[in-house]
Amino acid sequence: GGSPATSNTQHPFVRWNNPGFYDVSLTSANIFGSNGINAPNFIEVVPLPNINVSITRGSPCGGQPFTLTATGAGSYEWYDQRSGTLVFEGPSLTVTLYDDWEFTVLGRNNLGCASEEQFVVSISGPPTPTITQQGNQLVSSPANGYQWYFNGAPIPGGTQQAVNIQGSGNYIVEVFGSDGCAAISEPFLLDITGTSEPEDISATMRAFPNPTSGAVQLEMDNHIQGELTVEVRNSLGQVVAQQQAEKRTERLSLPLSLEGLPNGLYVIVVEHAAYRGMKRVVKR
Repeated sequence: GGSPATSNTQHPFVRWNNPGFYDVSLTSANIFGSNGINAPNFIEVVPLPNINVSITRGSPCGGQPFTLTATGAGSYEWYDQRSGTLVFEGPSLTVTLYDDWEFTVLGRNNLGCASEEQFVVSISGPPTPTITQQGNQLVSSPANGYQWYFNGAPIPGGTQQAVNIQGSGNYIVEVFGSDGCAAISEPFLLDITGTSEPEDISATMRAFPNPTSGAVQLEMDNHIQGELTVEVRNSLGQVVAQQQAEKRTERLSLPLSLEGLPNGLYVIVVEHAAYRGMKRVVKR
């Protein structure tokens, strides 16, 4: 039954913990006597929504969109667990994540009864691959599958752990884990012309946000000073944007724009008289 089981107030508040139909008895009295009435099955207590969330499209791979769908209620609100902010209203939410996400879904039935459940999406994917040179081949760190790129274009047949060197230029390897998730290496610069190779400064560079819808901020933190040439190259290695920059201090923050360019993989190339660095950026 309900709690409290009895009350002498005109409008009592009663809590039932289990769904079902419940009887109610009312007795009224005055100076002339009392009277009562029994109402069988007068109160119907409906179950609270039982919220479940499943992945209905895609896989929880880092940097790749997938869809979460909630069931068990009539309406849904999605909240970020850490900040407590409402991020979406509706049954299906498509997200692109790079780290595990803790979230809460609040569901209501058609009577307005609400319940909430907490969930965690674990993001999977292989480690970021590394590239090393062994003789006339480039070798990736181990993975389940591979796709090599030379100057942004896929190398035909380049689906093994090692690939033959195609010439001087920029190499990237995309690796795949057992769950189908992918990771992309940092660009590997190779110069086989016999001339002095510029020192690679990619590790001192940062490009964000990544992925981006258009605007990119390029940051550098190193000892290099002087005139820099900054290029944006597409997947074919073609220069689609270029600008000059003067670096006078250790830190440089430079805004770039991919507005007007099609979605895809781009490589930001920074060149100096004795240095070169690259960062890959995905536009979505």
